[in-house]
Amino acid sequence: MRDILRIIVLIITLSGYTVNAQNSKYASVDKHAFSVPKNISNNPELISNYLTKPFNTDEQKVRAIFYWVANNFKYDKTEQSSKYNQNGKSIEFMLKYGKGVCQNFSDLVNELCKHANIKSVIIGGYTQQLNKIIDKGHAWNGVFINNKWLMIDATWAAGRQINGRYYNKFEDEFFLVEPSEFIINHMPFDPLWQFSNNPISHSDFYKSNFKGSMTLDFNTELNNYFLQDDLQRMTSSLARIKNCGLVNNTIKTEAEILQRNIETYELNTAVEYVNQSVNSFNKWTELYNQGKGDTEEAIKLKSTTQKQIDKSYLALTNINTTNKSYRSEINKMVKAIKQMQEILNQ
Repeated sequence: MRDILRIIVLIITLSGYTVNAQNSKYASVDKHAFSVPKNISNNPELISNYLTKPFNTDEQKVRAIFYWVANNFKYDKTEQSSKYNQNGKSIEFMLKYGKGVCQNFSDLVNELCKHANIKSVIIGGYTQQLNKIIDKGHAWNGVFINNKWLMIDATWAAGRQINGRYYNKFEDEFFLVEPSEFIINHMPFDPLWQFSNNPISHSDFYKSNFKGSMTLDFNTELNNYFLQDDLQRMTSSLARIKNCGLVNNTIKTEAEILQRNIETYELNTAVEYVNQSVNSFNKWTELYNQGKGDTEEAIKLKSTTQKQIDKSYLALTNINTTNKSYRSEINKMVKAIKQMQEILNQ
């Protein structure tokens, strides 16, 4: 996947929740998962294998992953992790320093689930605590267990902040929660991650109206999501987010970054096409200058170059951006391929 900008707007307040006792249902799992050997503590694949190998069911495996993450990492109040997250090193930071923000927690859970062959997604959104909307980004996970999607939040399970002080205290209530219950305090940016045919809008969330005022063909949309490429996923997500309502600055920021990511992806793709055109054009030019312009090889190469130029031009002109830097690069490339076209037409 190309280097795409990611939103790092993260929540640091975790108050208002009751600490639960350890769930006896998972006592044996929790005992095994409390820690991992130090010699594998920096390798996600080995960690996942160690945590999940003794267990037969996906529920037990997810529990082992969730319990280990929530009990072995602290919340990064300094947000030192932000630089690492921006450089795609979220998991590396988490394992190296033993702390992170919600992005790190959810990235690590997702990675460990992936190595355990458990379907998992990272969900971005914002929250409600003590009947107050927290207009800051948060991240959690959805996991597919027992033929349905359930929610987990390892960040909130790891502890909470009370009167300005953070307490590391495991909380069990954020494990395998039904989406219809989780929505009470976790609102995804994208309504797809409500896992419902009748998701609520962002305005509904502000009003604590959880009946669901929107309509979404959830199964079709979700199936499409797993078949789509990165550009299709971002484009579809942006459309759903806008349809759900841009009612606060955090949602607006998410939409803006998605739009920028789409433009970046499209520009990177166009650059690849242009580079292919230039390479073919240079090869054709070399043959032409050697007096071999009428050879079968040169004729085929000229045809290939023409097709690549057409493809490049279409990709460049379809990029809809107001970014001055991007627009400048687009104009330069359009000028270059027009020059190549003129020479081919001579």
